[in-house]
Amino acid sequence: MKSYLLKSTFFVLTGIFFGSPTLTFAQYSKKGMKADNPHLAKVVPVAWSKFKSGPCVLPAGERFGKILLNANKYALNTWWQANKFNQPASDGYLDFHGKNEHHIRPAASEAQGLAISLQLGLYNSQATGVSKKEAKKKTIELIRSLVHRHLATAANGWGSIWQSPLWASRTAMASWLMWDQLDAQTRKETVKMLESEAVWVMSNKGKPVIKTYRNRSGKIISPGDTGSEENAWDSDLLVAATAMLPGDVNYSRWMNKVIELELATYSRPSDVERTDVYNGKPLSGWLPGTNANEDGTVINHNIVHPDYMTAGLFEFTPIVFYSLARLPVPKAGMFNCDIIYNTLANLQFTPGKIINGKPATQPGGTMFIARSAEIYYPQGDDWGTGRRLNFAMADAVTSLFSPIAGLRLKAAIWERKHTEYTLMQQARFEDGHTYLNSSENKSPNGDSQNAMLASRAYLLHWLAERHAVTFTNKKY
Repeated sequence: MKSYLLKSTFFVLTGIFFGSPTLTFAQYSKKGMKADNPHLAKVVPVAWSKFKSGPCVLPAGERFGKILLNANKYALNTWWQANKFNQPASDGYLDFHGKNEHHIRPAASEAQGLAISLQLGLYNSQATGVSKKEAKKKTIELIRSLVHRHLATAANGWGSIWQSPLWASRTAMASWLMWDQLDAQTRKETVKMLESEAVWVMSNKGKPVIKTYRNRSGKIISPGDTGSEENAWDSDLLVAATAMLPGDVNYSRWMNKVIELELATYSRPSDVERTDVYNGKPLSGWLPGTNANEDGTVINHNIVHPDYMTAGLFEFTPIVFYSLARLPVPKAGMFNCDIIYNTLANLQFTPGKIINGKPATQPGGTMFIARSAEIYYPQGDDWGTGRRLNFAMADAVTSLFSPIAGLRLKAAIWERKHTEYTLMQQARFEDGHTYLNSSENKSPNGDSQNAMLASRAYLLHWLAERHAVTFTNKKY
């Protein structure tokens, strides 16, 4: 069976990568290092001429494309108007009405969703009701406003907080894809944002080590709260930086942190004893601890949480960035993905059995329910039970890139079920949004999250159709 196998001068301050106080670009400026320093790293744009143009042509990619176009329609109309983006602030940039998660994350997600749709030949004005010219204008407004309002450029801007690497990586993807259409200032501010957030991640966000659920001896040190998804989104920021800025003097340092974070994301207790080599070093030498259980389940919010089983290297796969850059993906970027997916699809739960101090609920069985698009949540769910695209993203990664033929086949079947379910949800609403109420998705960012997931899954299929994905186990 055929498979798709898979240095700008940066301000290096002594000790900064080992827990010393994080310095932002605003702080650099106070030290006489101007934010518009001409030695900022230069972005290597996507070499579009190396890729066959046009949208996905295979059914799986087309289904994600339909979902994404619905998300684009919602973003360009209902969401845009609700945020009053037709009325820019006095400085000429969009006003996000704040600088925290519910202000920046949706904008970054929608910018990425629109940029992927536009640049990969998918965008269709008949589906969205908005001309391609207007859609590009709005996408560029989102990008230029997001990077301009980052603290690397703006006093009291967003950034250098718990989740900001996630928002920055999505913004970076959008900016990179639209690079040839951005003005010089927006390009410069994109690099400043990337390097500022890289400093934040490389300092472990002010903590002594990267986050783990268990330490190396197997003791739970973060009860009820895995570090899986946090490691993955921190990795995603550095993946963006290394893909876009391969000439940066910190490239090797960044790449090694990428590998450490990715290996930690889905690591299990038995992995700390393994000596097989990942990107230049035995696995045991990479891991500060572990984040998944031995059976492949992940604990978050004090329960076995299927949503957080997908919120790691599936949602934050490095494949999209490196393959667009025509670079091989580190082997670490798929670490234990097959184990986690196999657990979602095949692990049997017995009602009443105690897991993590709590019983499994009725009716038991597997999390992916046979002959259905429904999900079984073994200990309940606190995000709503209508979410499917996070599972579809896991399906896509597995169906395209798993080395296990049987798992690829099973994932392709689940991918169709989960994407068709989402299309059914979207068909209920004229404006293209997905969720009926909080019982389906309690997050206020649900539709923008779908734009992110659909666009990245679509990009995965687009790259796979072009045989553009390779993997490497080389040392960096």
